[in-house]
Amino acid sequence: MPFLSPYQTTTVKITLSEKDWDIVTSALTDPPEPNEALKTAIIRYRKQNLAQ
Repeated sequence: MPFLSPYQTTTVKITLSEKDWDIVTSALTDPPEPNEALKTAIIRYRKQNLAQ
């Protein structure tokens, strides 16, 4: 396996059905409110990364 530097990117092309495309675009244009698990994860992330 060749070495990949953190500056290299890999592009992967996927094909979505019309239904899946609608789901993705809807989530991007009108995202749902964060649930409690996500809010907890954000707080934990901020505490860990601001302490450094």
